[in-house]
Amino acid sequence: LSEHDSVSRKKEDENVMNKQEEEMKDAMQQLSLQKEEINPTISSTTTTNNSSPPPITEITQDYTLPSSSSSQDDFNTNLRPVTYLLDNTLNKFTRWLRILGIDAALETDEEEKERTGKSNMIIFDRCKSEKRTLITTSYKLLLRKDCPPGTYLIDPKNASKMEAALVELLLTHGIILQPRKFLTRCVVCNGHIIPVYDVEEKERIFKEHSAPDLIAQDFKVYACDGCGQGYWWCDRPNSSASRVKNQAANLFTKCLRGGVPIEGELNMFSFINVEEERKRG
Repeated sequence: LSEHDSVSRKKEDENVMNKQEEEMKDAMQQLSLQKEEINPTISSTTTTNNSSPPPITEITQDYTLPSSSSSQDDFNTNLRPVTYLLDNTLNKFTRWLRILGIDAALETDEEEKERTGKSNMIIFDRCKSEKRTLITTSYKLLLRKDCPPGTYLIDPKNASKMEAALVELLLTHGIILQPRKFLTRCVVCNGHIIPVYDVEEKERIFKEHSAPDLIAQDFKVYACDGCGQGYWWCDRPNSSASRVKNQAANLFTKCLRGGVPIEGELNMFSFINVEEERKRG
């Protein structure tokens, strides 16, 4: 009986093993079917070891590189315009930048007292918060560890050097002058100059500037959207409007002779011969 039992047990074990093998094969087949359902194209995209990959030209033949000019145009379009903050000693230089339509803020008297008397560098904080480039005449300011990167140092000893410094600054920072933007910023506060159409507002501006007799005359009147400073255009040679226009024309010609690029129409400065001024430079 013992031998018979032993033989029976062996047959049972063999049957169990055979059954397990069959179950394993079925499981593998099911797994293979699932893979084909997930990615039915896998068999068609798989290459054999003897097959060669497609030629590179099939991938790149329709691809063309963008031209250098278009890339440069896109780069310039994305550039943020350069804006400045000047220390209190550069009041006149600040006015020049504003006349040329450039965003230029000036350190206030209070901020200068804080800086020179208490070493409280509010001017540094403003540069960081307003994202402005600092322009200064102070070597000591430039040498401070907390001085904003890119700070520009100029020498204000005489007027001729200041005009050269203006040209050098514009060239260094790649600024392109646009004559249509000349005289569009307030020289007092850096705000934008906008036209005034309201009659009462025009009267207020003339009275504030002690010129009530001009109310009846048909002048084009403007005002700063920041400080309210009034402006009006007058062709008389001795008028303040004519003087500031002459100042803008003088700065413009200096920039042209120095090689500063321009774009757009000349507008009220069409009397300036750009090509001739370039040659004089």
